[in-house]
Amino acid sequence: MTILLDRLRARPPATTEVRPSAPLAAVVVPPRAAVIRSRIPTLVGLASLAGFGVLYALVRVGRTAAFDAALTIRIQASRNPALNAVMRAASWPGFPPQSRVIQPLIIGSLAAAQLRVEAVGRGSWAGHDPWRAGTCGSSPRRSADPAFRAGTS
Repeated sequence: MTILLDRLRARPPATTEVRPSAPLAAVVVPPRAAVIRSRIPTLVGLASLAGFGVLYALVRVGRTAAFDAALTIRIQASRNPALNAVMRAASWPGFPPQSRVIQPLIIGSLAAAQLRVEAVGRGSWAGHDPWRAGTCGSSPRRSADPAFRAGTS
C-alpha cells in the first residue's frame, strides 16, 4: 500500500495548461493586417445597408414595378425542372397543413432548448400566427394583376 501511495505522490500534478502547437509569434499578424481584417466586415455591412436603402427607396417611389412584373412572368414561364423544384420547395412551407405546424414546432423547439425569451418572442411575432392569418399587415390581393398567376399570391 505504501508503494502505491509513494507512486501517487511522485506523479507531477495534472495541469489544464494548453500548449500551442505553433509559437505565438507565428500566429500573430502584423498590426496593419489586423486593422484591415477588422474593417472588412464593417465595410461589407455598410455596403449592404446602403444597397438596402437604395433598393427600398426605388420600391417606395414605384420604380421597380415593371421590372418585378417582367421577372415574375419570366420565372413562371420557365420550364427548367431544377428551377421548378426549387420554387416548389420554397413555397411548400406556406401552404396548409405545414403552415399551421411549423410555427408551433419552432416555438416548442426553442422552449425545449430552454430558450424561453426566444420562444415567447417567436410566439408573439405579429403577422405569423397561422390562427390569425390576415389580421395583421393585410394587403390587397395581387391576383387581379395579369402579371401574377394563380397560386403565387
